[in-house]
Amino acid sequence: MEPRDGRRAFTTTQKKHILLQQNYKCAMCFKKLDLTIVEFDHSKPWSESGLTIVKNGVALHPDCHRRKTLKENLKKVDKVRKPAKPKIESKVLTKQELNRFTVTQLKDLAKKHNIRLSSNVYTSLLWGTKYTPPTKQQYVNKLFGKVFNTELK
Repeated sequence: MEPRDGRRAFTTTQKKHILLQQNYKCAMCFKKLDLTIVEFDHSKPWSESGLTIVKNGVALHPDCHRRKTLKENLKKVDKVRKPAKPKIESKVLTKQELNRFTVTQLKDLAKKHNIRLSSNVYTSLLWGTKYTPPTKQQYVNKLFGKVFNTELK
């Protein structure tokens, strides 16, 4: 995290510039501001290394300021509550990993990747023509190098 700005409060000159930039209207509801109760805040919170400069300042009604601060605090709580999902690195499945699948699962993966395997044809004088489906090993050999771990559920 970057070091914080040493000065947290906006100067009177900065406040005047912020009001002029916003045409004396609230940054949230866009209604005219009562100059006796106007509040100034940082767009990027000071606690998150937001600088105390005109470009990072906003003028708000007290109620709008409270709503803005509440939203920011809820976002912080959500970040703490929800741990980041670990990124799954995409990698090609090995033949050993592919061998763990059933023939039906391998057939579906082959279909998904437009890989076609032809059945073996045997001709016998006694039994006629016989067709045998591709073996599990044939599917594994064809799919090797084409299937990634991120594709699997």
